[in-house]
Amino acid sequence: MYHFRWLQVALFSILLTTFFSSFKAQAEPISMWQSPYKELILQTAKAPTEVLQKLLKQTPTQEQNYLQHGQYHSVLSIIYYSLTYPKEALQHAQTALTFIDPSTQPWLFHMTKLNEARALDLSGKPKEGLAASNAALVWAELNKDINLRVSALYVRGIISNSMLDYQSALSDLQLAYELAPQTELHSQGDVAGVLALVYEYRREDALAIPFFQEAVHFHEQNQNYLELSIALYGLGRAHKNIGNIEIGRTQLQQSQDLAEQVGDEQGVAYALKELAGILLLEKRFIEARAKLQQASSIFQKSQNVYMLLDTNLSLLRVAIAEKNIELGKQYLAAAQANVDPEQMPLQNISLEEMNAKLLALEGKHRQAFELLDSTVFLKQRILSQQSTQQLHSLRSKYEIEIKDRENKLLEQKNASQQISINDVETKNLQLLMLFGATLIICGLLIVMVYRTIQNRTKLEELANVDGLTGLANRRNALELLQKQIDLAHRHKFQLSVAIIDIDLFKKINDTFGHASGDEVLTKFGELCQDTFRQTDVMGRIGGEEFVIVFPHTSLHDAEQTLKLLSHNVKKLPISFDLNGLTLSISIGLTEYVAGMTLENLMLQCDSALYQAKGSGRDQIVIFDSQNPSSMQLAL
Repeated sequence: MYHFRWLQVALFSILLTTFFSSFKAQAEPISMWQSPYKELILQTAKAPTEVLQKLLKQTPTQEQNYLQHGQYHSVLSIIYYSLTYPKEALQHAQTALTFIDPSTQPWLFHMTKLNEARALDLSGKPKEGLAASNAALVWAELNKDINLRVSALYVRGIISNSMLDYQSALSDLQLAYELAPQTELHSQGDVAGVLALVYEYRREDALAIPFFQEAVHFHEQNQNYLELSIALYGLGRAHKNIGNIEIGRTQLQQSQDLAEQVGDEQGVAYALKELAGILLLEKRFIEARAKLQQASSIFQKSQNVYMLLDTNLSLLRVAIAEKNIELGKQYLAAAQANVDPEQMPLQNISLEEMNAKLLALEGKHRQAFELLDSTVFLKQRILSQQSTQQLHSLRSKYEIEIKDRENKLLEQKNASQQISINDVETKNLQLLMLFGATLIICGLLIVMVYRTIQNRTKLEELANVDGLTGLANRRNALELLQKQIDLAHRHKFQLSVAIIDIDLFKKINDTFGHASGDEVLTKFGELCQDTFRQTDVMGRIGGEEFVIVFPHTSLHDAEQTLKLLSHNVKKLPISFDLNGLTLSISIGLTEYVAGMTLENLMLQCDSALYQAKGSGRDQIVIFDSQNPSSMQLAL
């Protein structure tokens, strides 16, 4: 979760090739980099350390105008960022801003603010750069600057990913991926690896691999060795995470070799850290520790807080595996020095979990259990949305206020009794105040209960609904199917079940892109909800595979409804702006027979679906339990 390396540097690839032209005068607004900065930026993808040395030797003189100084420090920020030096990148971005007038040079101002935002993210302060990315995006859209718009989307996507808002990150990065072909020098290969990182952070490494492979292919063709090293790092790490250890080891070693070749010291450290992880899996603890210590010394130079934390956590895992408690405590303290619980909540939770393991190793099992128990609560809190967090804050605030009111009322009551028992007016006033406070408290409690129910409903929806199609997800759909089987068995009613497969869906993704494929799935989900009854069960059980359950429905009635769906599916391409898109579905249909299990029912549907696809697709096949080899076709 802590590897921000690809997200941090791959954005540089976007900024790297987009902005070129010459400037006329300091007061004249610009929208491109001025020579020689344009050429230096373009060279950075192949030899970043050489470019840095050249630029450091070309410091602007006092006689040169503010625009020249502003560009110089802004480009220095970009290069330091590409080499993963957050402190230097932030320093030069902020220095550049002192030379730039936002009213006369808005493009350069917003581009430099994006540099500052990326450096803040790399420094572990992503929230501080969010406003700048929003402002740059608004300016780019108003001025129809497609290049700055893509850059702003990427920066905001990076920040959202760092803040664990994966949905927003995916939304921004997917839009940038779609817009990339419209830019002057952009390619989707430039940005594919950045999008892959979001899937990797969500621990969906299998989904990340195709995007990493696309990035590797693009950078190999263009000989962008810095980005190629980073793409290979992401690809190797993803393969390692899904168990392809040797493939991952080879790609990570290639990444290290390329990083050494271009002088990317930070890239070497990233690769060393992941290679050490493989050695740890193989219980080669001495070799793992040596690589981690080497990586840590490199990260220390750049003050890369994320990777210093991650490396010390890995060293802590080695110490725990060797049952070396004292060494583990040293690494724990080093990791704690680099974590900001507010800015890095998941990293802080991982640190607490490792601390619990260390306590257990010491024999302090109760303390370890209590610490682990607290991390469960923290994880649940992180999953809550911002409104839920505000509710918790409000509830705590009002609990304190209620206690204060109760104490004040008690003090007033005691004082009133001491002054005059017969003072009826004062007593009535106090009762009135108490009644009013009680009404307020009841109202607040009602609001809190209502908000809690709302949030619980949202969490249940996230757990049960497929986010792309709006239908039940696989787990929920199969649970609902089992309930219908039990009801059909108990009450002896008819139950029909169908499995639907969108024909040649892979070809749609390959031809029109994954974003278009996702749009097809979304529209198909909406069509299902419009076609079937509310009492029917609709669920997505695979990439392009869906299950439909028809309670109290015969095979004939189910078939008629499915024919209507098939007919309407063919009309769907009208709503897409995709030339050449055709859609059809293949359907396997069967009927529940008393005593059948869910597995047998699904097997019959799969068998019928297989027959439908094998017979040319775009048809319904009804499973014949008496003679499976001669199942009925319904075109």
